Amino acid sequence: MNVTLWIVQIILALGFVYSGWMKTILIESSKKTWAWVNDVPKSLVVLIGIAELLGALGLVLPWALNIAPVLTPIAAIALAVLSHCLECCFIFGVKSTGSLA
Repeated sequence: MNVTLWIVQIILALGFVYSGWMKTILIESSKKTWAWVNDVPKSLVVLIGIAELLGALGLVLPWALNIAPVLTPIAAIALAVLSHCLECCFIFGVKSTGSLA
């Protein structure tokens, strides 16, 4: 069970690292990949990317280093909340002004 949990954590972390990297460093490439990036302010996209990068680190590092392992489930919950909020933006739509519809 522990090995399975580690595999899932690492796969999730890699996914969030990729997504966060695209939103913070490769912002122009993100505009081509995800249409919604053109509809929201660049600062919001970068903020989301930074949150994803920090969350990915929080999924793996606290438990791996055995330093405050309670932070791992907190990071997982924070990433789930972030993903849910972004999902709501897609459901309700985002206007070209960057505000919710």
